[in-house]
Amino acid sequence: MDAATRISWVDPARDDGLNLVNAGRLRPLATVVIGGLLTSTPLNLFVLPALYLAVNRKQPEQRS
Repeated sequence: MDAATRISWVDPARDDGLNLVNAGRLRPLATVVIGGLLTSTPLNLFVLPALYLAVNRKQPEQRS
């Protein structure tokens, strides 16, 4: 939800909806920010926990 809020604030900069003189210079930055937010959210929610579980999997104890 946090990423959706941030994207909604950055999206007008990408669409030149800010009516600024140099708004065209903000388009590449806004595109990178939106792309980063869209990729980092699923990575943090799904990939990192899966990697943590894979790395920290406990080995069964061997009885002698």
